[in-house]
Amino acid sequence: MKKIKLLIILIFISFSVTSQTVHIIFVSATNDASIGKGCQSNQDALMRIVDKLQKANIKVDLVKINGVQVNSNIISEKIASLQVSDKDAIWFYYSGHGLNSGKSIWPQLLISGRKTLYLNGIHKELKEKNARLVITVGDCCNIGSGFDANNMFVSAKAPPINKNLQKLFLSAKGSVIVSSSKPGQSSMYCENTGGYFTSAFTDIFTELSLETNINKVSWEVLMKKTKSLTERIANAFDHNQTPQYVEASKIKYTSIAYDSANNVEPYKKPEVYYMNIKVTKGQGFYQVARNLLKKYSRKTMTKNELKIATVHLAKEIARWNDLPYPSGLNLNQTLRIDMLYFDK
Repeated sequence: MKKIKLLIILIFISFSVTSQTVHIIFVSATNDASIGKGCQSNQDALMRIVDKLQKANIKVDLVKINGVQVNSNIISEKIASLQVSDKDAIWFYYSGHGLNSGKSIWPQLLISGRKTLYLNGIHKELKEKNARLVITVGDCCNIGSGFDANNMFVSAKAPPINKNLQKLFLSAKGSVIVSSSKPGQSSMYCENTGGYFTSAFTDIFTELSLETNINKVSWEVLMKKTKSLTERIANAFDHNQTPQYVEASKIKYTSIAYDSANNVEPYKKPEVYYMNIKVTKGQGFYQVARNLLKKYSRKTMTKNELKIATVHLAKEIARWNDLPYPSGLNLNQTLRIDMLYFDK
């Protein structure tokens, strides 16, 4: 009898985990003449996250609004029609133009349609659905006019650890609102890699999905590290961009029975994540980075792209080794290189 009761309890716990749904709305201005390609890159990167969630046995309800559909009326209709339970999560992500008229620290979505949409207004409407978790993100400018760029950098991609993703999307309760820049700042976009913010977000998301200590996985950590990486990327290209977010620290995490993904082979962490190299005569951070990119990067780059990527990697190498940039190298010094940086 005890065994039967235990079995019933385990079945109930498993059902309660897998029956939760993550409702996702991705809005991407892919038809925009200036940043459309960057918005498409954003959407592609976010869809890889969706794939990871599904492989982690997380139920996803996905709505994609892009191209000619990016209209305030359509977005409002999709939000209004969301059917959500108090056990579900909502994740809204906007990639496109934005502006700030001075009425709020949060940007206005610069799109067509009769209705004016503000990021904080969308967040408020989503919170009124009474979902367990609400995440609202806007990768857009937060200034009087939009801004775009044609730059490139290398990012790391890797498979997820199921329990970490389930903690973020199934056990978290609360809300977070995020914009990719502060009032008065523009948000940079690249054709090949998307927005600086979204590239940083997907990189840090991957990093946390691989974290072996689940206590180090949270929305607060994700936002804090994403903010820091976005600032470093922007700084590498002589641009100031500081993401802002609130409420992440207030999210609570309940204990759940983390479910395993069905028919998915568990990810095996590589034996070596880092490589040690010795600095030879005449080498600086830039030369070390250039040699590494030529040898390990899986992306074909133009001369200009290689130059920009080299500057970014050079600064990352200095950060990984706690050395001052650009003059912190000595002859025969050993550098630690994060090899996941080249795993595309």
